[in-house]
Amino acid sequence: MNKVRYTKWTIVSKTSLPFPLPALRLWCCGRTGKFWSHHHWNITPDILTAAKMLGGGYVPIGAVGMTEEVYGGTIRSGKVNPHLHTFGGHPVMCAIALKIIEIMEREKLVEKAAKTGEYIRERLTALKEKSPYAGHVEGLGLMWAIELVADKRTKARIAAKEPVMMQIGKRLREKGIGGGFPGIRRVERGLDYDRVMFAPSPVMNRKDLDYVLDVLESAILSLEV
Repeated sequence: MNKVRYTKWTIVSKTSLPFPLPALRLWCCGRTGKFWSHHHWNITPDILTAAKMLGGGYVPIGAVGMTEEVYGGTIRSGKVNPHLHTFGGHPVMCAIALKIIEIMEREKLVEKAAKTGEYIRERLTALKEKSPYAGHVEGLGLMWAIELVADKRTKARIAAKEPVMMQIGKRLREKGIGGGFPGIRRVERGLDYDRVMFAPSPVMNRKDLDYVLDVLESAILSLEV
């Protein structure tokens, strides 16, 4: 049982997941092969947030969903909590978000994410077997991470002269691949990080996906440790 404490109330989520449900906030709108990621585990969150893919990269929009019990806790003296109204229900943004959802359903992008995810799993699992430094691979649909370690048994961190994420980022850029790897950007900003996060576009075709995976595999296999 996970307890998530907020300012005015305590929410208790009955789930066997090893993390509180708010940790799922990035996994929405089809990326994992389900429109909402919690559908993979047959659970109901107390609070659900969405953004990014909800706007399709075209407009800034976010949404918050909650249970009746939680919503009741946001009411003060019969009035909606003022934190909930700024730009709320903006008609242009909402119309675009609805159109994006319509396109996602028409193009079957959620189903495509699930199918593509199985292919990515095969590729990254094979990479883990090839590389002495790919210690752990996990993900769903179009959300993946590769943990880089010095020893697969102990999971000891790599202590390289040049940070391994910097090495990978350099090789990706040499092949014309820029964004899409948050872990690398964190290291470039001076943060200590050793996990490659891979989140390809839902509309990426197989040829482009293979190119990115091939370059990523080459970069990891050529690490200098």
